[in-house]
Amino acid sequence: MNTINAAGIKRRRQISSEFSASSSTSVSESPPTADLMSIEEFMHHKDAYRVAPTYQITTPWPFRQGPPTTVGEDVFANEEITIRGLLNDLKVEPASIVMRSIWPKGAQAEAQDCLIVDTKDEQPITWVKAAVEIHRLLMKTNLKSQPFKVEIRNTNKMYADVSSALHNDESLLGYIADVKNELKKVINQKLPNAWASLAFHMRSGKFNHGEERPTAIVYVKPGSKFRFASIEQQLVDSTRSTKFPNVHLNIEITPGEVLLADPPHDPSLPRPQKYMLLKSTMPKNGVSIGLTGPDNAVESGSLGGWLKLTHKRTGKEHLGWTTCYHCVEKGDPDGKDDNDVSGIGLHDIHASLVPDIGLVWPSQYDSNYSMKLLQQMAKDNVASQTHLKCIEVLKQLEANGAFGKVRFASGHDVRTPKGARLDWAFVESPGSIQQNAPPEKLTQQQLREIEYEPTPSQRVTSWRAPKVGEWVIRSGRTSLRQGTINRVGRSIKWENRPESEEMEVVGIDDEFGDAGDSGSWVLDQRFNLVGVMFGVDSRGSENCGVITPIQDLIEDIEKRTGCIVTLP
Repeated sequence: MNTINAAGIKRRRQISSEFSASSSTSVSESPPTADLMSIEEFMHHKDAYRVAPTYQITTPWPFRQGPPTTVGEDVFANEEITIRGLLNDLKVEPASIVMRSIWPKGAQAEAQDCLIVDTKDEQPITWVKAAVEIHRLLMKTNLKSQPFKVEIRNTNKMYADVSSALHNDESLLGYIADVKNELKKVINQKLPNAWASLAFHMRSGKFNHGEERPTAIVYVKPGSKFRFASIEQQLVDSTRSTKFPNVHLNIEITPGEVLLADPPHDPSLPRPQKYMLLKSTMPKNGVSIGLTGPDNAVESGSLGGWLKLTHKRTGKEHLGWTTCYHCVEKGDPDGKDDNDVSGIGLHDIHASLVPDIGLVWPSQYDSNYSMKLLQQMAKDNVASQTHLKCIEVLKQLEANGAFGKVRFASGHDVRTPKGARLDWAFVESPGSIQQNAPPEKLTQQQLREIEYEPTPSQRVTSWRAPKVGEWVIRSGRTSLRQGTINRVGRSIKWENRPESEEMEVVGIDDEFGDAGDSGSWVLDQRFNLVGVMFGVDSRGSENCGVITPIQDLIEDIEKRTGCIVTLP
């Protein structure tokens, strides 16, 4: 599916020749991708091994699948034999036929039933025609009352690339440094209001595990419409380098955005829920936190860890924990605009002038969800003593109310000396102060050759600057995850904020983070604190994490609060 173009750059996928054959367009005419189209249409037309009827497009990769609706399930049971007959007539040999619900990653509200034919065939000449015939058949059933799709794919051949961190290759890294500015110049000229971020990753197939290919990935906002084929070629042309003639770089344009890891809630989309089985009312590193008050019932972030701030002039101590400013900014709606610019409680502002922003753990959203499940288990007489204990813990935490209040916070407008974002909040909470524990141990299968052996008594006692290429681990509201700090940063065009270059962590075999993980502390394998996570991919093939190096965060706290920062 990859070809080498004249510039020596691997192109991601060939145009689907059977698309032309099945429509009125001949193969010799301009391919569909030459036209003005959405990024989703562009991706669809480039994949020869994943097709839909001519009047539909496939759900763009990365996608998620789940159980079908009751209507879809019943229709499939009634029509499977007929569908197999249609496929046989068109010489499409199915490896499997299923009815599933399918949606773009991160957009479950867009889920539709989809009749999926998976095949080992490598000649997709009649696939589109077969998809059309199956769709016509299903339109005569009860499925016609709701949106649905038909898709024929070869899972081992279709485009389904995933990322890993760049290799430590001196020529490759030198090449990227040489062409990056030209790439960004083309992106800003041709996709000025559409591009969301630029990343450099190693890419390989999720299902066919081929050779890893260095790739420049241009993420654009979902739904963006441009002449992407022309822009892709201009990006290819911009990556010619006389200094590194033997280095090849793939180019991808794909939907995706980087969002703060606790983005504003869209009521039309489901919010990831977290079930927690708590044993104690004492919080620990990485737990779910949220604002008090009914207006903040869906907001969730993560408790990073505990710090002690000692004022340099007065000696006054502030004991508490950290999270991200964007996790607490809605706690002062009247002062938010000023807080965004000036921060909260900084430059010796008296505590009486600090807005009253209380935090609870777990977040109300997670607490309500967990309580609902646990009480149903108790009602059904299937709750264990552990479940019943958790109900009591949740009730006690709700009765306790806020366990800390925001004392200092960065706001949104201050940047590091290199222009990266600063996004932190210090929550004063002397009653919860404790030494910080590293994330739990992963299985040896997950760790592979990494040595990470925390004991129950192990504590985080130091911090240091993160290093590109190193293994890191994080524990937050949603999960315990490991990753690698990428050797080239992520260029991000933020919504309503200036562009920045951020340190990026690429997950190992999984996402590095998700909504609600903002504020998570990032540690190295020797339990040193190296960063704080504040952003994640949305709709990318995996959720890479965006982190603030810990020394930048500590320096900013000390400079703007007048305090010395230490670990308890």
